[in-house]
Amino acid sequence: MAKQPQGLTSRAPFSHRFRWTLLFATLGVLVWWTAGASPRPKPPTTIGASCQTSQCHSNYGKQGKSIHRPVKYKKCQFCHKPTQPRRHQFQPVDRSNQACFTCHRKQPGLHKHKKNIQGWSCIQCHTPHQSPWKKLLRKPPTQLCKSCHTSYHRKLSGRFASTHKPLLRGQCLNCHRPHLPSPRRKLLRTNNTRMCVSCHRRDIRTMRAKHHKHPKVTTQCMSCHRPHRSRHANLLRRKGKQLCLQCHKTLKPNHPKHTLASGKKSIFHKPVQDNCSACHTAHSSNHKGLLQQPSNKLCLQCHQSSFAQHKRAKSWHNMASASSCLKCHQPHHSKHPKLQKQQEKKLCLSCHNKQLRSKQGHVIANIKAHLQGKRNPHKPIQKGQCSVCHAPHHSSQHSLLKKTMASAFYVAFRKGKFKLCFSCHKADLVTQKRTQATKFRNGTLNLHYIHVNKQRRGRNCSACHDAHASRQPALIRAFVPYGKKGKQAAWKLPIKFRKTARGGSCVSGCHAAKKYNRQRPVRKGYVRYPTR
Repeated sequence: MAKQPQGLTSRAPFSHRFRWTLLFATLGVLVWWTAGASPRPKPPTTIGASCQTSQCHSNYGKQGKSIHRPVKYKKCQFCHKPTQPRRHQFQPVDRSNQACFTCHRKQPGLHKHKKNIQGWSCIQCHTPHQSPWKKLLRKPPTQLCKSCHTSYHRKLSGRFASTHKPLLRGQCLNCHRPHLPSPRRKLLRTNNTRMCVSCHRRDIRTMRAKHHKHPKVTTQCMSCHRPHRSRHANLLRRKGKQLCLQCHKTLKPNHPKHTLASGKKSIFHKPVQDNCSACHTAHSSNHKGLLQQPSNKLCLQCHQSSFAQHKRAKSWHNMASASSCLKCHQPHHSKHPKLQKQQEKKLCLSCHNKQLRSKQGHVIANIKAHLQGKRNPHKPIQKGQCSVCHAPHHSSQHSLLKKTMASAFYVAFRKGKFKLCFSCHKADLVTQKRTQATKFRNGTLNLHYIHVNKQRRGRNCSACHDAHASRQPALIRAFVPYGKKGKQAAWKLPIKFRKTARGGSCVSGCHAAKKYNRQRPVRKGYVRYPTR
């Protein structure tokens, strides 16, 4: 091989040296560049103030209405635990609330918020760092409650007659405790009554000042009222009488108590069928039975027409003008007409079982004793219907009679003076001289006509007949009060009547024995009185 000329070097060594020189020059430039630039920040290796720097978490602890204390005092290690500090890696936050319970001590209780016992975390409602609302809430209280109680608030979104004011204002926490254990249902702060009293103090004070109270007022307000909203006024659970019937079940028309043996139903007072509040107050009253007014005044609000002429009446029932209508009537329902407490005759005799004196000073006989042992009662008495003749409240006639009935022994005859008797008996008994329409006749001579139809000394019906009952036939009296000595009868005029198959005989204090016969008129022993 030919040799290279002198002065020339080899290409391979030069190329090798150039490569190494270029490499070191490049490294030098890089070192110089990196040395002049700002140093790269190291990842934080501790938990504390270094978490809140201008480059990292700069806004924590500075914004919001409420700030979590560990954030405020830069004690992040209370909640966050590093696993690889150099890589800025941390253990996930414990969502079982144990981290919260290290400071917020867990307390035992009977009823807890479901969020605390069903695997939910506290941070479902609270932010762990800071919040624009109190208590580190994620939303305003009402919106926060609605976020879970969606079905409940959806039901309340319709039209309602009444809404509780705290609900309108979004003040759920006025009544409920959000998560702390509570010894009462629904996380209430206290029992129902105390809860209501906290706002309705004046109302409760007024109720307690009265003599008679609804038992539910002092025990369970929620038994009648809803706590949030209602389709009825005053937050009531039901409308009108339906609410009352929840407890007063025996007032229901279909209750077995009101089915009579005949299959008919009891008679109900109209307010019971419509609305109980027409007579009663719901909470308290100064009158027995929670009545709005004394019973007799309360009745007059509707039954004014029944008592319109009461003050101008000639006679009135002592019970109607005394303490209460409830002496005779049931306020809610009855098995008897007019809501009477008992069958009519029994009801009247419950008072007329002794001698009474009317407000006008008249002595009223013991009717119960008068009826005892009498074989011949008046038909209305026999049927137990005292009201056929007597008005129950007041009357323009004496003795509470419904129609005109002369009271004097001698009366000049006028049909208008005997309207009460003629309301059942035909006037022909007195107006016709010859008739066969009555059994009290001598042949065809009407003896009623002879006794009554006179302008002078005409006899009153009650001169011979007892209006209630008698031991003698045809309601003939045993005696008749005749004449007056002060307020008492001067003489008890005796009457002895005997009935036969075809007629009868009568002996009285004013004449000797008189006989009559319907088929064979008596000629002897009978005196014909002048008729005019």
